[in-house]
Amino acid sequence: MASLVGPTVARARANPLRAGRVRVAYGFTAVFGSLVDRLRRLEGALLAVNVSWLAIGEPHLGEATALVLASLLVLTALYGFNDSWDAAGDTNNPRKNRWLVEAHLAYRKQVALVLLLLSSGSLLLAWVGGGLPSAFAVAAVLAVNALYSFSLKAVPLLDVVWCGLWGATYAAIVRPPWPLLAVVGLMTAVCHVYQTASDRVVDARNGVRTSAAAAPQAVPLLLAACCTLLALVSKSFFGAHWAVAASAFLPLLPHFVCSNPQTGWLLTKAYFAVLWLALLREFDAIG
Repeated sequence: MASLVGPTVARARANPLRAGRVRVAYGFTAVFGSLVDRLRRLEGALLAVNVSWLAIGEPHLGEATALVLASLLVLTALYGFNDSWDAAGDTNNPRKNRWLVEAHLAYRKQVALVLLLLSSGSLLLAWVGGGLPSAFAVAAVLAVNALYSFSLKAVPLLDVVWCGLWGATYAAIVRPPWPLLAVVGLMTAVCHVYQTASDRVVDARNGVRTSAAAAPQAVPLLLAACCTLLALVSKSFFGAHWAVAASAFLPLLPHFVCSNPQTGWLLTKAYFAVLWLALLREFDAIG
């Protein structure tokens, strides 16, 4: 960890107050670095989901701003918590940012303080922008995220269901109708299946029994189940346009035609972006 302590912290040791500030600064860097790293890897699309729903709803500018900031802060807290909790195991994961892993390991107390501040701030902003329902959604997704990291990520099948719940509770911050929450949850579940398929070898080596690691042969079945539910929910939006709803099975194809699950994940996210825009257009037309 010497590379993280470095001469800056070494000089600060002579001044306890400065040393504390430097360590807190590293804590902020680690947590927000997790967000930047996820965005760099094209994760974090749920933030766009929340922002886009607010955009078509035309809420009060102050309330919308508070909900966007709440969505951003809570997403930062979620990713920061996950990376901090998984830091020890991630030292053996070549897909993880080595500097971030070491930062989370070296500054655990400071990271915990930053996460507490972000969680509290997101709760307050959600209450200001959306009242009690939005604040409850923030509390719910924080709890769902913690339970996932603590144990449920290593429970086959439940890890997929729980990630779907993760996505739905996050989207609930901006209070879309229940059918849209189901769509967001199912899209999140499908993406999770592809992501765990990408990490299958590393997870198996670290003893993390995700659905993909425990039963690789079950991956297409999980994708098919999620796509079937997504098609049924989508049918309720598009009515006679059955072909649009049937397109919900497209995320199943990359599993069979792409040798790299990461490629399948990217193609699936591209399709979900189109589907989400089509859903927003339907709601905007109704409104």
